[in-house]
Amino acid sequence: MTSHFRAHSRRPVRLAASVRSQRTGVELDGLLVDLSLAGACIETGEPMAPGDHVTVALVTPTLWDPLEVSAAVTWATTPKIGLHGDVETPARAGLAFHHATPDSTYALLEVLAAQLAGFE
Repeated sequence: MTSHFRAHSRRPVRLAASVRSQRTGVELDGLLVDLSLAGACIETGEPMAPGDHVTVALVTPTLWDPLEVSAAVTWATTPKIGLHGDVETPARAGLAFHHATPDSTYALLEVLAAQLAGFE
């Protein structure tokens, strides 16, 4: 049996999101590609800085307004550009969530449940 390095396994998702740096205020649009109660992986057009603290706004099919969660960027990659200048692989970043209230944890749990139930 192989051990997993995360306390909460991530689920593949395709959710629109934006991330705003709490230090600079710069906001990037992106796509969450996996999600758990503890964190997520996001694809963006521009690379993010590991160690940066951000606010993530998730657009979900189960909530009227975007769900906002604070997070830290734990790792990041730059986009891979092809020979003709096209983006072959977008920039990606790993996010570790910091839940300020039990409400945000519960809302994220509902998002995960909806994803598992097949709501897109």
